Amino acid sequence: MTQPQRSKKQHQRRPPPPDSSSRRRSQQLESRLRRRLEAAGETERIRRRLHADLAECGWRDAMVERAKEVVRRRGLVNLTLEELASEIYDVGRATVPVEVKGRTVRDLRAALRNDDESAHR
Repeated sequence: MTQPQRSKKQHQRRPPPPDSSSRRRSQQLESRLRRRLEAAGETERIRRRLHADLAECGWRDAMVERAKEVVRRRGLVNLTLEELASEIYDVGRATVPVEVKGRTVRDLRAALRNDDESAHR
């Protein structure tokens, strides 16, 4: 007897959700990195560049339009800020251009590398 064929999607295994200890380690690492960037004075510079890049590529305007669409559809009286944010959050993250993400990661790495070099002098 032959078994029914399964699509490849059924065979793909998802990674297990992170356990609480790995989540905690990740949060601790993020907190340490954030403190290092703030101590080096890089946080605001990187944030300003990211905001400028997002505005320049049109992402910010697209998100404003998406928010306006949600307000028109749901009505301002029937919508909280948290609900609006939750409706556009996933789309916002998914639509940040790869170039902007890449530049931001390079900026973060360079800032951390410069911090490491200055700490060893």
